Amino acid sequence: MKLNHVKIRTALLVILLTFSAVLVLTSINAWLAARDAHRALAELDRITREQTVPVTNTLITVLRARLAVIGAEAEYQNGNLDNARFSHDASVRFAREAAELFQPFVVTQKSDLIRPIAQQMERRFAQFQQAIERLNKALEARNRDAFLAANLEARDASEGYYAALLEFQQQMRINNAKRMEAAEGTYHLATGEAIAVTLLALLLVSLSLWFVRRQVIDPLLLAQSHFQAIASGDLTRTIDTASRNEIGDLFRSLQEMQQTKRKRQRISTFFPATDRRTLIPSSPTRGIHHELSRAHLPLATAH
Repeated sequence: MKLNHVKIRTALLVILLTFSAVLVLTSINAWLAARDAHRALAELDRITREQTVPVTNTLITVLRARLAVIGAEAEYQNGNLDNARFSHDASVRFAREAAELFQPFVVTQKSDLIRPIAQQMERRFAQFQQAIERLNKALEARNRDAFLAANLEARDASEGYYAALLEFQQQMRINNAKRMEAAEGTYHLATGEAIAVTLLALLLVSLSLWFVRRQVIDPLLLAQSHFQAIASGDLTRTIDTASRNEIGDLFRSLQEMQQTKRKRQRISTFFPATDRRTLIPSSPTRGIHHELSRAHLPLATAH
């Protein structure tokens, strides 16, 4: 189908709907990208709050509990009973705080890669809790041999926990790197979509301007020149009426006006203005008298 046969309002409506569809799709893609980014950030925040922070704080509190119980033993050996009791109570309090800090990590949801490391950390922490209990019992019983044996167990448990923590942190760095890579991929995809939409919008605007120029402005300028020619008395110009849109309707109306003026011009050529006044009576009676006078004129000439 030729372009000049397309209705102008239809073409503009198609361009408007296309542009609107592009904007809607862009908005949907932007919303999806923002939603994915929000979910990724929310997941990182959840992991930090429920896993990274608890296990790190637990390690610090575990070390404080172990140092407190060792300090209590040293104070007992030096005879400082008050300081020993204070350190002993602090060790019990730190052990209880460590259990509270570690609990969110135990109940939180973990990925398949983290779960084996988490189980190892939970096992090491349980060993440490048992060793701390034995340390406190040995400390209360003043049993140095039991204290030393429990201290070795606590040291092994804390070192094992620390090793598992390092492995956990390494795995978390790998997971975070993957998430960042996925986020960067989403960002680059969104950037590419924004560039593509911008180019498409520029293309649609260019097509709209070209269409309006070709199908509206240029034909209207041509119609203006036809009107000026007709107004100046030039009725010889050819008016193209092949178009089937609104501009074509305008040119067909213009052609009908031109043809009407041509007919009137031909009438003016064959019948001068005085003859036309005699041919066109002002009233029925005047027309009858005019015809009768023309009929009697030959008779009067014959007489």
